[in-house]
Amino acid sequence: MNVSSIPASACAASAIAYPTVFGAEILNLSANLVLNYSSEVSDQYYFNNPSISVRNIDYCNVTVTYTHPGQNDTINVETWLPMKDWNGRLQATGGGGYVAGRFFLSYTAMAGALGNGYVATTTDGELIKEFYGRPAEYSYFTGCSQGGRQGMMLAQRYPEAYDGIAAAAPAFNWARLFPALAWPQVMMELTGQFPQKCELDAVTAGAIATCDPQDGVTDGIISDPAACSFDPFSMVGRIINCDNEASTISNAAAAIANLTWTGPRKANGDFLYYGSPAGLGEAWLKFMVKKDPNWNYSKITSVGEYARLFQASAQEFDSIFGTFDTDLSAFRDAGGKMITYHGTADGLILRQGTNEYYDRATEQTPNIKDFFRYFEVPGLAHCAGGVGGQPTATFQALVDWVEKGVAPDTLPINFKDTNGTQYERILCPYPEKAQLVSADLDVTKAESYKCGL
Repeated sequence: MNVSSIPASACAASAIAYPTVFGAEILNLSANLVLNYSSEVSDQYYFNNPSISVRNIDYCNVTVTYTHPGQNDTINVETWLPMKDWNGRLQATGGGGYVAGRFFLSYTAMAGALGNGYVATTTDGELIKEFYGRPAEYSYFTGCSQGGRQGMMLAQRYPEAYDGIAAAAPAFNWARLFPALAWPQVMMELTGQFPQKCELDAVTAGAIATCDPQDGVTDGIISDPAACSFDPFSMVGRIINCDNEASTISNAAAAIANLTWTGPRKANGDFLYYGSPAGLGEAWLKFMVKKDPNWNYSKITSVGEYARLFQASAQEFDSIFGTFDTDLSAFRDAGGKMITYHGTADGLILRQGTNEYYDRATEQTPNIKDFFRYFEVPGLAHCAGGVGGQPTATFQALVDWVEKGVAPDTLPINFKDTNGTQYERILCPYPEKAQLVSADLDVTKAESYKCGL
């Protein structure tokens, strides 16, 4: 049910009662009327949604500032409330990186939500009833990466907060992920071998050339990385072009590629976590684990020492950032629905972590697809980009599931390969994958594929 219009006088701090936040002290509430707001919102930043042109929207920007006494914190909650044509729904948006609230990504997503008729907020919707005289009919949360982690945390710890959650590429196991991001650089420091970027790019290209055709379609995408058994050492000795000069792929390049793919290990070879080439782990180890701004990778003298830092991170921060509680029964019992996707070419947050979480959650709740579905996205990089397209219909599929009871058996996706050929595909609920029905069919059309194991 839409709300047609709200008088401008309602957008005033004096007209809005302070909300109540358990254990917190409200420091300030401001309300500012914004007129004729317009913005071009790209799907590259409005995750789970298509691009949208936002035009001439009037809204009330209400910002609440509060603190938890004794904790030396200041928290700002910003909510954008449409002055007319509110669709009766709330869309809360997640953050990115280390930022959980207000910054470029969340503001972009809030603009997109506003353009689609939602109340947009970085946290919750207590102000809605105060402003419109009635609560939201449906409340949703959407985000990717850090925002995906927030969505998963909400489902685990606050199962009644939202009717639907779109949590893409969630940063599971934060306290293990960041030490894992350091692994390739640590091993280069320990071995004293630093392969050229062109060598590693060539090894990657070799893997794609070997495993791309396995799904019956050569499109530059490895659809099932787990089934790719490419050996990087098979590339050693090959002559490649590096900055217009001939060079040879070294054994060191193959070794670094291999240990990146297989992930960090203890000195005895025991698995620690999944591998990533991102190289973003030094700051975490420096400031969060070692708590020494002068520390760097060169201070690590053995794999055993790296493993101890890894374990120290997990021990100190798992309970805060872990987000790996696989018991979603309370979210299920509250009637919540959740959709997650993760790109197979995500070089920052590892899709294997999402696979592991979903596998464990399925063991605990065998009927998990009744309320939670996960889609692997072949070729997608971190949240957006890559070569495999972006599932921009995710959020609408979530709305249809929550409000109409229509569960997403597939998600549509489209992309262009490196030759400019346009493809339409389907994404399938994990662990199923899109399979070509017949080699005689048009491989660029979605109807040529079906879901299967």
